[in-house]
Amino acid sequence: AKRREKSKLKEEALGDQTEIGKVYGEVAINSAVLTNAEAIARANANVIRNIPPYNALATKPENVYTLESIIRSEEWDWQPDIDELIAAGRTSHASHAFQQKSDYPQFIRNRIYKLRPLSGEQLYRLAHTFSYINHLLNFKRMPVIAIKRLLKARTTLENDEDDKGTSHLMESSRIPGVTLAKFLKLFSDSKEDVPREKKDLLNSYILVLTLIADDFETDPLDIANDLKMTVNDLVSHYQELGCKSEKLKGIFKITLPVPLTFPTLQPKRMRKRT
Repeated sequence: AKRREKSKLKEEALGDQTEIGKVYGEVAINSAVLTNAEAIARANANVIRNIPPYNALATKPENVYTLESIIRSEEWDWQPDIDELIAAGRTSHASHAFQQKSDYPQFIRNRIYKLRPLSGEQLYRLAHTFSYINHLLNFKRMPVIAIKRLLKARTTLENDEDDKGTSHLMESSRIPGVTLAKFLKLFSDSKEDVPREKKDLLNSYILVLTLIADDFETDPLDIANDLKMTVNDLVSHYQELGCKSEKLKGIFKITLPVPLTFPTLQPKRMRKRT
């Protein structure tokens, strides 16, 4: 079991040529001597991906990352801003007024019009997608001290109980209790400040939802502004989700091709001696 655990290569090692020298020790079995190519192939096969749940066998982009794999069934009825979002998308006048609001991220404000032609389940699915993106961004902005206080009250949040000690923090976060409890489990660590891998996972959840909202063909500029990241950095993060990017007339377009393929560790090229 220990050997199997050691054989797992962290996601951070992908694309980092300095890590290739460590691969042999991490993936060698019974002290067998591996060639460089064999070691890298075995390492790639054992990568643990720090991303939302996915279906690697999906034949359509919408089946690779699904809304149901991100928003649990018990969360659907506890999103208080759904009616506000639907109302904002109902008319062009309402959408224009909504775009002036500063308490919603730019990604949502610039896409609220997408709700207008929809009805029934499609309408509610997109509204929930927008709502969840907003919750994730609000959680990302929470101070570490607030997250640690909420971690102590996680049982209260999970049981959806009224606790005066946490009610103010919950109200200021604008995140429903059942969803906030889930975020604390996924994206925080009570022993230290929010670790880098947790922050990366949180960003991955946000980016997957932007793909869903834009039918798996998105311009990363708005969400880059919301995340306070450069577009180039964000493009790299999308690529870790299996996305491809192209730049046309200065504008990036992110798509999710199938079958799903992820970045892999590549062998270092030997320099030719002169």
